[in-house]
Amino acid sequence: MTEDPTDEPTQPAAGPSAVADVPADDPAAVPTAVPAEGLRRAGSVRRVLTRVATAVAALALVAAAVLADDVLPRPAPVPAAAADLAVPPAPATVVCPGPLRLPTEPEPGGDLTYDPQFDPSPEDSATRLSAVAEETAGVELRTLGEGATTSGGGLAVAAADLAAGAVVTAIPGTATDDDAVAAPQVAAGVVTLTSSGDLRGLAAAGCTRPAAELWLAGGSTTLGSSARLVLQNPGATAVTVGLDLWGPGGPVELAGAPQFLVPPGQERVVLLEGLAAEERRVVVRVTAAGGLVTAHLQDSALRGVVPAGVDQVVPGAAPATRQVLTGVVVPATDAGTADTAQLRLLAPEESTTASVALLGPEGPVDLPGLAEVDLDAGAVLDVPLAALPAGAWTVVVDAAAPVVAGAMVTSGTGVGAAAESRTAPLDRAWVPAATTAPSATVVLPGGGGALEGLSRTVVLALVDPPAGQDVRATAAATLELVDDTGTVLGTADVTLDRGTTLRLDLAELAERAGLPEDAAVTAVRSRTESASVVLGGVLVASAPDGDLVSVVAATPDVRARAALRVDLR
Repeated sequence: MTEDPTDEPTQPAAGPSAVADVPADDPAAVPTAVPAEGLRRAGSVRRVLTRVATAVAALALVAAAVLADDVLPRPAPVPAAAADLAVPPAPATVVCPGPLRLPTEPEPGGDLTYDPQFDPSPEDSATRLSAVAEETAGVELRTLGEGATTSGGGLAVAAADLAAGAVVTAIPGTATDDDAVAAPQVAAGVVTLTSSGDLRGLAAAGCTRPAAELWLAGGSTTLGSSARLVLQNPGATAVTVGLDLWGPGGPVELAGAPQFLVPPGQERVVLLEGLAAEERRVVVRVTAAGGLVTAHLQDSALRGVVPAGVDQVVPGAAPATRQVLTGVVVPATDAGTADTAQLRLLAPEESTTASVALLGPEGPVDLPGLAEVDLDAGAVLDVPLAALPAGAWTVVVDAAAPVVAGAMVTSGTGVGAAAESRTAPLDRAWVPAATTAPSATVVLPGGGGALEGLSRTVVLALVDPPAGQDVRATAAATLELVDDTGTVLGTADVTLDRGTTLRLDLAELAERAGLPEDAAVTAVRSRTESASVVLGGVLVASAPDGDLVSVVAATPDVRARAALRVDLR
């Protein structure tokens, strides 16, 4: 059939619906209308059904995979050898106390202002810091708060007349094809000598590693005393520091907020007498959140206008059932003598009984009342050490529950004077609880000027090991004499008898090592196979009204792991 080209296509009628054409002669045909809204709803229903069908299919596939994993046999595991992943050593860091300061600084966050006319720096004061290292590509010294950096360029660094605390960092060496890089070791010490004024005394301290928890056993907040707590943040982020304090009556409720914000690379000073007044003896715990900190407590006292000593209380060992303190140097005193050496003890968690052993040059010495010392939980107790023969002693405290320990020694013509005639000054030194270690370094800073005449000695002791370990009658140790460039000038071998304390002058050590008496020895490093040897140092300065004394704790070596074992499973 031929299509008529004149026929026009039929157009749907305008309106909301279209009506289909029906023949006019078909009476049964009825026009059908399809609304547009119905078409849209039908499309939505189809899309929903499609999505549901897809989800059901996916769930079926997952169920089939799980069923196959449970039913089908698995291949046998292939054993893989454990791999050792080399770990490059990190820099080693210690932080040192700054010079002595009168508590009169008006800066925000600093000390309270007692008298703005006072200069916070004591007159006739000299300060020196010395640091030595090994296994390092160089040593850097950075002053807190100022950002000034001094590079030692080798194995040692030194500074004089510091304005604030300092950070000493030993940089790891460079690896070679044959040898791995050893972890650097660094030890440092700082000494301040003040010949007159309220802070008359010799204050020396070993620099400490940053930590999240520190224990300071020493100080007092009674009338005439000052406990100037310095919080130091050597890191790059702000740290929140919390304080807990114990006194003779137990835990002390602080008068102010127990938390302090220490900015990065800064110091924060807190006067404890403003937070807990009239506490005759205190122990402080410092905890850090957000980083690691160090802290020290400048303890000073006056009896009217007569100086009664000053020293830096540095962190000691954490609570433990055994505490060891060496370098407890005492003059000859009688029982009941005032201002003698004393041992400070605290059982922070639970009551316990402690026994105290005193190890001297000739061996252990018994003092009445030290075989059993009852400690109430949370109460700080001072045990007098009067009637000891003059010399250097090591104190060993054993207890059934963890305890904290520190010791204070005194020196000068004022020691033992009656209360009504205390017109002669004296000096004091705090001894922290130490760590026994087969390798440790004690730094004894010296120098010219006011520090030229310092008497510097090394103290070593061999204590009984913990129960269950081998008890040796003697131990051999090699002492390395290090100068202010970090170079080992010579070595001296010593033998330690169990239960004794050995005190050696640096001049005597130099003679044993074949060195001249005037050899510039800055530090002594002890190496031994025994883990029961403890090392310390003592500084003494002569003065017309009595010697000034201070004790320096040693820094034990910390050997980092060179590799980590990785198991593949």
